[in-house]
Amino acid sequence: GPPDVNLKAESLLNAHWQLDSQNFKNAYLNGYANKELLHLISEGQNQRVPIHFRFLSLYKFLEHEFKQTGNWTSEFKTLLDRFQQSFSSLRLSTLPLEKYIHALRDRCAHVRGRGKLIGVTALSNKDALELEKALPLLLEVCCSAFNDRHGVAGLLLGKTNPKIPEVR
Repeated sequence: GPPDVNLKAESLLNAHWQLDSQNFKNAYLNGYANKELLHLISEGQNQRVPIHFRFLSLYKFLEHEFKQTGNWTSEFKTLLDRFQQSFSSLRLSTLPLEKYIHALRDRCAHVRGRGKLIGVTALSNKDALELEKALPLLLEVCCSAFNDRHGVAGLLLGKTNPKIPEVR
């Protein structure tokens, strides 16, 4: 008989999702110059990427934007000050947001537990759950920074368009 691959295709999109055509157009027209930055932010929310790598993608975005000659700029602290109250309400740490982000980076990049080196493995369940709570705020910080520094011709990331198209 004729070849038959017996495939079934189903829509995986949220039934209530609507395309923001203006933002899509602006992303297409104005996103090329910032494609690497958009890729880091996109990877930071890609559920198929392990959570610690998602965090590190967002951290890398912040490094690119706010770290010069090995030092964080004063603009970085100003940005994070805008989110300190939201961070405090999450009750993840008593550290200021800036110190918390750097400590979390060390735990993700070096797989360093609270005071001891655990080796190169995935995060513990406790750390992964903590990161799951912190990641949306960090994504909001990054989207806000992108909008402040690169939001051109109506290309806005974040609450107006919570799902950033994946850049591949």
